[in-house]
Amino acid sequence: MVRELDRLSRNLAKQLVVEEELKRAGVRIEYVLGEYPDNPEGRLQKHIKATIAEYERKKIVERTLRGRRRAVEAGSVLQNGHRTFGYRRVQRLLNPTKPNGAHLWALKIDEEEAHWVRQIFQWYIYGDKAGRRIGVGTIALMLTDAHVLTVEDRDHARAPKRHAVGVWHKATVQGMIGNETYAGVWRWGKSGKPGEQISVEVPAIVSRETWQAAQERLAENGPSLRRQPKNNYLMGNGRLTCLTCQSRLGTCPGYTRRKDGTKRPNNYYRCPANTQRYAGHCDVAPYIRCEWADAAVWQWVRGFLLNPALLDEGLRQYQERCERENVPMQERLKVVKGRIEWR
Repeated sequence: MVRELDRLSRNLAKQLVVEEELKRAGVRIEYVLGEYPDNPEGRLQKHIKATIAEYERKKIVERTLRGRRRAVEAGSVLQNGHRTFGYRRVQRLLNPTKPNGAHLWALKIDEEEAHWVRQIFQWYIYGDKAGRRIGVGTIALMLTDAHVLTVEDRDHARAPKRHAVGVWHKATVQGMIGNETYAGVWRWGKSGKPGEQISVEVPAIVSRETWQAAQERLAENGPSLRRQPKNNYLMGNGRLTCLTCQSRLGTCPGYTRRKDGTKRPNNYYRCPANTQRYAGHCDVAPYIRCEWADAAVWQWVRGFLLNPALLDEGLRQYQERCERENVPMQERLKVVKGRIEWR
């Protein structure tokens, strides 16, 4: 039972597909505020109301975007609940001479968090105390070791966190370094399109020169992020999956020192739960020697190549699995084709 027509969908094509699929499953749809008999007149009335609902949805989106753009042009900072580390949002009067006038959202520096923002830029540009250059991954570990709380930790985010309390990820650090807000410019709108972005001046935590130096190092490190690994892993790049937690296995280089002092490489495929960052996410957390896993894979591949019948059987099973996975899409396509022919 659905309250109104637009509660099921505000897109006519989607609504028709959903109704047809429910009807095929033996489900009868009833609308509380409206009766639409299963005849040409009832379907026509339903289609007209669904078209109006779709038009209203698009107008709501248009008016919402227009209202947000006007607010940003007036100097308001809209963050949709996602606070920037180092800042707090405060309300200010649009016109200080009118106490009862309109308000806008502005950013205020949180000095406790701003200290760590400056420290992150300092580490990234100038390195550690010894002058050694360090990357975003090392900085994330340093923040974790210092027990610095993230935005989600401080604001008690409702969504479940991927990491434990106080654990930083290198992607978060890299996003902060590339965020121009810390240099005093907050931007709203899609990037890369002329006239789409609007800039708002906000309090700066780091100088423009510091931020620009960090961007130059980011650009310098860009090609190095795609460098080839030192060791060759046959099943690297996530080709293996943990059977317990379904996570992709990473690679872990290592070696064993022989009695004569030489090193013998011992590389491993390991579940992410074997790392400190994801510890406890998997009960098994496999740690597999690369030479054993690679040998088993090669033996499996050779078995297929040297046995044409087995290869044909594997191909047949793969095609059957693809057909089963495509059944829902094929059913939906039939519904759409039926609706097109009915029109």
